[in-house]
Amino acid sequence: MPGAEEVVVVDGPRRILISEPGMYFDMPSEDYFSEPCPEPALTNTGIGILINQSPEHFAYNHPAIGQPPAERRATIAMHRGSVVHRLALGAGKDYSVINAPDFTGADARSARAYAERKGKVPILKGHFEQAQAQANILYGHIKEVLHGEPFLSEVVVAWKVETSHGEIWARCMVDAWCPTLMRAVDIKSTTDASEEAVIKRMVDGGYDTQDVWYRKGIEHVLGCFGRVAFTTLFSETKAPHCTHPVSINEAWATSAWDLCEEAAETFGRCMKEGRWPGYPRETQKLAPPDWLINQRLARRFSLESM
Repeated sequence: MPGAEEVVVVDGPRRILISEPGMYFDMPSEDYFSEPCPEPALTNTGIGILINQSPEHFAYNHPAIGQPPAERRATIAMHRGSVVHRLALGAGKDYSVINAPDFTGADARSARAYAERKGKVPILKGHFEQAQAQANILYGHIKEVLHGEPFLSEVVVAWKVETSHGEIWARCMVDAWCPTLMRAVDIKSTTDASEEAVIKRMVDGGYDTQDVWYRKGIEHVLGCFGRVAFTTLFSETKAPHCTHPVSINEAWATSAWDLCEEAAETFGRCMKEGRWPGYPRETQKLAPPDWLINQRLARRFSLESM
């Protein structure tokens, strides 16, 4: 078995659909998530893994590097676009409505398994009705963000990034792209689209790096540097299904791009060396975070004053 620093490329059945940088339309999501580029490509999801975990985690989760084909397919299925995405954008994985209150019954489980075998997203009737209500409102708000201009759904963008270790492939899939406004929109379903919650999700979900990664990619293939705008559109899952469109300012974008460049350098080095190291092997001596010191001091002072 490969060691922690010896994750190897798996020769699974993979369709190479991209031969050069550009925008690609009507690409099935299965092909996109199976890696359509000639070589493993860096995505925003991969950036988050490289920054927050390790190259070993990245390699394990990348469809063209470390996973066995069967496990790769399961991971792809878990990352399909939601039914709301399909209804609002008219693109994405198809769905199958299951007329049952839950999936505990044998008939419902059988219907779910059948839908999955057919490559569809199984969804309970009650949940589908909620998704319809959310999607109807969301579609109108997408049109508002784009000022009524026409847009294209699920546009795949592939480009190359120069690193100190050589060129790497990069890719993304844009939920909605408006050529007239040069604006990309990405949809995020959430239970809370308030400003405080949205800021936290932008950080925790890596949506700030997504903003700059997608913009840079589109600008690269179109040759229109500095002209592409990006909106992250948060959509609440519960009625009244409020939405909150946001973008990040220049200071935030600069710090997010620093992370993208760091991840690209790590990816480039690992691709060149063929090594995907995990966490440090030697025992680390940890220093306490400031919040822990303050918490312990407050506890001691509280006990001394009793």
